[in-house]
Amino acid sequence: MEVAQLAWPEAGDAIDGSALLKVLVPLLWKLPDRREYRHIRQLRVLAELRAVSTPPPLTVLRLSGIPLMAAVGLLRLAAPHLQQLRLDDLLGRASESLEAEAPTSLASALLQCSRLEALRLGFRRPKAPLLGVLSALAQLPALRALEYNLPLAGDAASLPAGLTRLVLKSSLDLDWAMPTLARMRDLADLRLQCNKLRPLQLCHLAGLTALTRLAVKGIWATDDSPPAAAVVLGGLGPLARLLVPLPAQLRSLSFNAAASPSEVAALQLPSGLIRLELPGLTIPVHSKDADGCLCPSAAEALLASCSQLAGRLGEDPFPMEYDQENYFGLDLRHAAAPPSWPDGYGTLFAALQPLALRRLTIKAGPLTLYDVDALVRHLPLLEGLTFDCAVELPSLPLLCRLKRLETLELRPGVGGLVEGWDSELALRAALLVLCAEAPRLKQLFLVFPLSGAQDHLLEASEQAADWLSQELPTLRVDPPSLDIDSC
Repeated sequence: MEVAQLAWPEAGDAIDGSALLKVLVPLLWKLPDRREYRHIRQLRVLAELRAVSTPPPLTVLRLSGIPLMAAVGLLRLAAPHLQQLRLDDLLGRASESLEAEAPTSLASALLQCSRLEALRLGFRRPKAPLLGVLSALAQLPALRALEYNLPLAGDAASLPAGLTRLVLKSSLDLDWAMPTLARMRDLADLRLQCNKLRPLQLCHLAGLTALTRLAVKGIWATDDSPPAAAVVLGGLGPLARLLVPLPAQLRSLSFNAAASPSEVAALQLPSGLIRLELPGLTIPVHSKDADGCLCPSAAEALLASCSQLAGRLGEDPFPMEYDQENYFGLDLRHAAAPPSWPDGYGTLFAALQPLALRRLTIKAGPLTLYDVDALVRHLPLLEGLTFDCAVELPSLPLLCRLKRLETLELRPGVGGLVEGWDSELALRAALLVLCAEAPRLKQLFLVFPLSGAQDHLLEASEQAADWLSQELPTLRVDPPSLDIDSC
């Protein structure tokens, strides 16, 4: 029986097992924001729970936003049958300084959950570890999945060895933690969300033959910092060319931070890897030559990283709403295309074509009219596109050829103003063609920096938008919305 199915009892109901099942949900999910009223209702629930001689056989319990000691009280009552437990956001403002006995109480309560299979433990603004909790978890025979959002203390070596899924949301000292993780022979899903691994640390995971999913902040291309010469050349020095081995059975690899092209290019991907997720690629800072172009090694790494991602890049096919987090990011650091790319950045867009991108953000990219033309040719599946950089105004009508494009965001004031954007007549002409002829375009965003120097640009755009709002309904039944903002 799951807590989320319960409701508050009517006045006068007898306090028995069935009535208890009607008490919890308003406490856990529907409490008002006023802290005082919430605390009163928490006390009432705890009092009624303690009055029940035979607690109901709850198998799933989810508690959020209540003090730790109150959660411990509820946990003790549900312990005999509990299989899944989720404790989120437990430390309220009044209880940030835990009573000395709180960690011990939680550990002893968890020891009573002999059937517990999955645990999620999280606190609001965790500052200190709860000593003894991990040691208690190691004694639970059925525990297979653990999600832990607390700093790990010296007892982290007590992580349960029989886990199949482990999610750690706090930074970990990998030098001593990796041997512990290497002993988890049944581990299939490992997520270290605040850690970027080095190749030597990955070697500890080589013996985890059951590991099929790995999620980390990132993976360095080398164990040591690359030499200065390698940094100047874009971070792809001789050491970085060495392949970084991954666990043999890995099928899914996720980064939660953008990676440099050299880091992605250095990965020795297992043959069975079918999904590689990362927010995007970011060119290293020192990747330009004296002429401001991508240096040869950085250009080579960028194309190699695209080959690694081809056929493997995971995108959410059905994003709930317009959100830049759903976009694959490409940060070019204001570097021009190298002379070795005869098609300019079209060479890069051609390398991106096998990725079948549907949403793309290009940041700090000095794109010419020819670059935008190449983007349209090579990336026809784009549904969402953001230019977080300056683009030439005459290139906008070219985007009409993106037959699936639904959302377009332009930031024309970023990286220097390009000629034409401050002209209302030029804006009218370019935006009219784009909005009238892009077949699926639904949303067009124009975003300008908060700068008094660009007030004239904002004014010209607002006047053009007013004119378009009158003209577009005469040209198409469903004209896109045009939003202008500054940030």
